[in-house]
Amino acid sequence: MNSSLVAHTSGGRARALRRGMAGTLLCIACGAFAPLANAQKDGQGDASRWAVGVGVLAEQELYRGTGSENNLVPLIRYENRYLLVQLPSVELKLPKLELGRSSSLDFRVVATYEDEGYKASDSAFLAGMTERKASFWAGAKVTWEVPFAELSAEWLGDASGNSKGRIFNLELETDFDVGSNVEIAPRVGLKMFDRKYADYYFGVRSGEASLARPTYAGRSGRNYELGVRATYSYGKQHMFIFDASTTGLSKAIKDSPLVDRSSQRAIFLGYLYRF
Repeated sequence: MNSSLVAHTSGGRARALRRGMAGTLLCIACGAFAPLANAQKDGQGDASRWAVGVGVLAEQELYRGTGSENNLVPLIRYENRYLLVQLPSVELKLPKLELGRSSSLDFRVVATYEDEGYKASDSAFLAGMTERKASFWAGAKVTWEVPFAELSAEWLGDASGNSKGRIFNLELETDFDVGSNVEIAPRVGLKMFDRKYADYYFGVRSGEASLARPTYAGRSGRNYELGVRATYSYGKQHMFIFDASTTGLSKAIKDSPLVDRSSQRAIFLGYLYRF
């Protein structure tokens, strides 16, 4: 999942480093939908599949003075032969390329909403800053599926035109069963972003500068993520989800006067009902 975990709140606070993977983005918690893809592979057939649930996301904020947040987030997922909707993302399925009995390339057209950015009212330190708006992103995704792992690559552009930036996500995930009802899925991820993205969300313009907040021009960089997900299935309908992750921030972000940390941690607990 790039899968990202990505979360939505009414305040429009920063969710700049999660996709998700992902990920998670919103009205959902970062990474909350990766287990659904693994648990509902029958949704790749002709029949439609629904899943709904709710979870709690505890996440560190990035910008100075914003602290941490605990958010209640609804989960909604729908899948059929041609479409996958796991809000806030929509994926159009393209024909798979079979590489053998147990290997394939899965191609998708992707559209997603990421609740990034901030308002000046989000913290005292941000007073005087111009609002940085969240954006819709669109692009393409390919996943190499083999029996022991999935490697996904995703390219996204800012379709809203707020940052005019570009993002490239790369994620490797594997999963294994622990007993008959428990699955553990560790992952590693890389998020690469260009100068325009970093400058919009983490830059300080000359008219926004102060003694405590010097001007800063963003530059391209990369973040690294380590995460693990555990799911427990009770019957065919019920699933309980735990997801924990830590993201190491690029120097291009850490150097911004708007940021006062070098990493970002998130924990998600959720329940899902599959129809």
